[in-house]
Amino acid sequence: MVATAKLSWYCCLVTRHDECEVSALKREKMRAAVAAALIMGVALLGPQIARAAAVTRTYTLPSPLLGYTSANGASFTQFDPALGTLQSITLHATATATWSGGTETDFNDAEYAIFLSGFAFTMDATMVGNGSAAASANFTDAIPTVLSALTGSDLVDTSVSVINRGGTPATISSTFGTESVTYNYEPSVPGTPPIIGSTPPVPEPSSLSILAVGLLGLGWLSRRRLAPCRDPVLFRGSWPF
Repeated sequence: MVATAKLSWYCCLVTRHDECEVSALKREKMRAAVAAALIMGVALLGPQIARAAAVTRTYTLPSPLLGYTSANGASFTQFDPALGTLQSITLHATATATWSGGTETDFNDAEYAIFLSGFAFTMDATMVGNGSAAASANFTDAIPTVLSALTGSDLVDTSVSVINRGGTPATISSTFGTESVTYNYEPSVPGTPPIIGSTPPVPEPSSLSILAVGLLGLGWLSRRRLAPCRDPVLFRGSWPF
């Protein structure tokens, strides 16, 4: 009876030891997967940060501008090709149109054409009757001829034309915000720190997702508590009988 009890206790210990070995193996595999996710996330993010950079230039337009007319604005510098290769530009502009002297049923439509060294983009403000309405533009452009026109060591001239697209020529007054052009470029020397006035690049969502998976897995492992295992060969103590 004693021999049978000893054998059963030893079998339980061996089984417990085997289960602990399996758990340890699973834990090591999980650690390897988490480490791989972290390494892959960092590897994908690193080249993006090294490849991308941006610098913003601002300019102003005459404000307030009275009537449907044209006027010159302030200049800003072209993209310096010594920094790298210009990939695209992001344009941002705002305006507020205020109409007066018309009737309450007039449909007022003002088109703002903003010119930057020979090319232009437009934005519209519309309103029925007297009052104010906003216009805005915010987009990215990568047309080669546009990028070429903005690359060099000269100044970029700016101007604005306010065009009446409505049915009646009510009196209009236009005010402008601070307009901007952001040069998105690939640095000539990978890993070059962004220059003063630049904005940091935004990593691709896929790279951030991989890095997030790795970090979540690392947090999961740090919180996980496995039951302690005792090796039957090193087990010391009396048999429970």
